[in-house]
Amino acid sequence: MRMPATLLADLYKYNLADIPESSNQKKAPAEKKSKAAEPALKWLGKNKKGIVVLVDYENEVHLPDAQLNFLSNILQACKLNLEDVAILNINRQRPDFENANQELSFRQAILFGVDPSIASLPSFANFSIQEIGGKQWLTAPAIEVLNDNSATGKQQKGALWTALKQLFGI
Repeated sequence: MRMPATLLADLYKYNLADIPESSNQKKAPAEKKSKAAEPALKWLGKNKKGIVVLVDYENEVHLPDAQLNFLSNILQACKLNLEDVAILNINRQRPDFENANQELSFRQAILFGVDPSIASLPSFANFSIQEIGGKQWLTAPAIEVLNDNSATGKQQKGALWTALKQLFGI
């Protein structure tokens, strides 16, 4: 399996060792990181375009590889990539969406297999875009349902593509 470059960069963004520039320099004492400096939410991606993708996977940090590959292909079709979005697994954390905007600064959200009530939103049909709280919200079935090659899966992929074109102005 080939890893997307952005995922690989996220995995190795910290140094394994801190080596002083010269052996004569004394190493400064390690500063304690305040808990306020650490983000309260954990997500995959860089969120450069203010797009939140919500998924729900019980045994995954973010989402399984097959679903990540499918999502990456969807994003690529929309001329986006993992750097443009923030993928939150709501099974691992329950964000308070009233305060999440301070940390994520998102304008659009796509909920894959996630009930809108998790974000204190009213229920609405899959593949319909709702403007709520100054943000655009789109719901869709879980990624593995969309990635099914059955007639139903293909029909739902088509409906998702139509909604995404509208959401992103493609």
